[in-house]
Formats: sequence, C-alpha cells, structure tokens
Amino acid sequence: MDHAIWLVLNTEIIITIEGVSTITRGSSTVAVEQGPAGLVAVLERLWTKVSSVTAFKDGRLEIVFGDDAKLDVPADDNYEPWGLVGDDGMRIVSVPGGGLAVWLPGAAASVDGTARIVSSTRSEE
Repeated sequence: MDHAIWLVLNTEIIITIEGVSTITRGSSTVAVEQGPAGLVAVLERLWTKVSSVTAFKDGRLEIVFGDDAKLDVPADDNYEPWGLVGDDGMRIVSVPGGGLAVWLPGAAASVDGTARIVSSTRSEE
C-alpha cells in the first residue's frame, strides 16, 4: 500500500492501518485511499473521541468515533491490513487470509473470538 494511518489512543494503544479502509458517517461512505476526500475524512477524526475498537476473529477491524463515524478495515488475502500495539505489550495483528494473531503480555495465550477495546480517549494521527 502507498498509505498508512497511525492512531494513538491516550498514548496507550497504537493502531497502524495499511490496508483498504472506509469511513462511514450517516449515509456517507468514503474510501480512505480515495485521495483528497479520503484524507479529509481521516483528518476530520483528528482529536475526536474513540468510542470503541473491535477486532473481529475474521481479521476485520472496526473503530467507532464519538461523532458516530465508523472506520472499517477488512481482512486481506495477501497482507496484514492493520495491527494494534498496547503499551503493556499486547499486540493484535490481522493476518493474511483473515484471522488474528494475538500476543498478550506475560502469557503465551491467544484470544478465541472478538477482541474489544473501549476507550473514551481522543485519537491522534
């Protein structure tokens, strides 16, 4: 991909998005990689509170913002479209072909199902 988005949530969680993604608010959906319109949709989220971050077991990522906008990143057959790192050592990555790789701090464990992180912090790009 020729683009990447980094979201920093309260300096505790960093989300990197390098895959195809869309931002939906109301009835309007914009592809982030669409050029200027996509860039505007991303920049409009700057300093907007994040209501929730959901990593689905099929590899999708959904970020809901306080203004009800939603950023969706689907799984990718060939690449890792997104990754999430917590300051406690947690790491979640959407793996090629769908699915999640999950590393939890201090444990050799995996998550079977949906990982959900709820934050009332602001996003920074």
